[in-house]
Order: sequence, then structure tokens, then C-alpha cells
Amino acid sequence: MSQNVEGKTTQNKDDKPETEKEDKKEIRAAVLHSFGGLKGVKIVKRNIPVLADKEILINVKLCGVNFHDVITRLGLCDAPPIKTPFILGSECAGVVEGVAEGVAEFQVGDRVVALPDARAWADVVPAASKYVYLVPETMPLQEAAAITLTYSIAYMLVHNIANVRPGNIILLYSAGGAVGQAICSLVKAIGDVTVVGVASKGKQEQIKNSLTHFVDRTSDISAEVKKLCPGGVDVVLDCVGGAEGREGSIRPPQAYGKIRAVW
Repeated sequence: MSQNVEGKTTQNKDDKPETEKEDKKEIRAAVLHSFGGLKGVKIVKRNIPVLADKEILINVKLCGVNFHDVITRLGLCDAPPIKTPFILGSECAGVVEGVAEGVAEFQVGDRVVALPDARAWADVVPAASKYVYLVPETMPLQEAAAITLTYSIAYMLVHNIANVRPGNIILLYSAGGAVGQAICSLVKAIGDVTVVGVASKGKQEQIKNSLTHFVDRTSDISAEVKKLCPGGVDVVLDCVGGAEGREGSIRPPQAYGKIRAVW
């Protein structure tokens, strides 16, 4: 038998009879059987995975839950696994339980965080060693599981793509989301960066201290930003995309050096 996220017991082909004697250790995994609502997610038992070359086996203590996981479950991700069923989850933290051939930088017992594509929500997870990172002893695993994916995306946007510098003005969509708040934290460390954040009105009080200016996403964003930044903005960081993002962004008077990044 298996149990879905709503607590109902169901039977599926991945279950093993309760009377069957198990020769191998089993693990639990959150498996998506059909795209859509939570009814398509079931907790099932599976055999412990066998490591491929250069993989690490992680005894998972905590998993991250990100917006990416939600859109993957809904079938709206640009590049989801080809078909169901598959294990959900893109981020986890735990302790190394085993290492495969060709892995020298990790050993059993290491505290790590990993970004295994679409298989993080399980008791034990195999992950390519190049996507596994040691967690400092001073950092709780809970923090590692919560920030790794969002801050990795934020860091690439701020430093690798936009190359934000002191004096820049940023127009940031979805400023109240996890990546948006990670971006605010990183540009604060740079210093002297103006952040015009677009978010829902209900998040204003929660995020106001991380922004220079707040813009309600239901307002005329273009008009509001022009009032705040009549000379234009240097960088547009946009996870919305589509018509809303295009219509809401102002076109700076000088195109040179201006960057728009959609993630």
C-alpha cells in the first residue's frame, strides 16, 4: 500500500505486498504519477538506488521545496522529466552514505547539500558528485537545504549575468519570492544599489526593508517605474516573462550597458 500527500491509502504498481519478505533495504520517495494537483503525488517504497560512476549516495535529512517543484508537478516546467512517474524534488541536504568509483572529494559521513535533478524527495538519494557540496560545520542542514538553489540562481543573475555594480538601478519582478529576496540580499552586500521591487500588495510589509522602492504588481508598472526612475534602469531581472514582463518594463534612453535577464 502507499500513502498520498492527503493521507489516503491507495494501491499502485510500485507497492510491494506486505507479506513479501524484503531482501533489500527499501526507501520512501515522493513520486509524481500524473501532472496536476497533489492527488498525483504518492509516497511509495522503492529499492535503495544503485550508484553510477562518480555518484554519491546521500542519506537525506531535509529537502528544499521551491517554486520550481510546484511548476514541475503541474507540468508547466520548460524541461520536466520526459514522463511520469518520477521522484520529485530538486534540492536536499544530508549525510554521505556511500561513494562510487571516481569520487575522491567526498567520504562517508560528510555533511552535504545536493541538487539532484527530479529525485531529491526520498530517504536516500543518488547525486552526481559535481552537483554535491560540502556543508560547513557551522551551518545547520536546515539552512543548507533552504538556500542552495535560490541563492545559486540569484548569484548567477547578480554577478555572472547582470554584473551589478554600485550605483546601478535594478527593476526586480517577483521581489517577494525566494529568488527575489536572495537577489536583494546579494545586492545589499554590493552596496549603493537601488532596487525597485515589483510584488503583490500583500507582501509589501514583509519585504519593504529589502527594497528601495515598492511597486504593486497590479498597478501600471511602467508608469510607476518612470516616476521613480525617470532616467531608466540599468538592469531588469524578470522571472515573469511574457506580456506582463514586456509591458511592465521601461525602455531606458540608452541601450548601451543595459541588461534584461529572464529566468
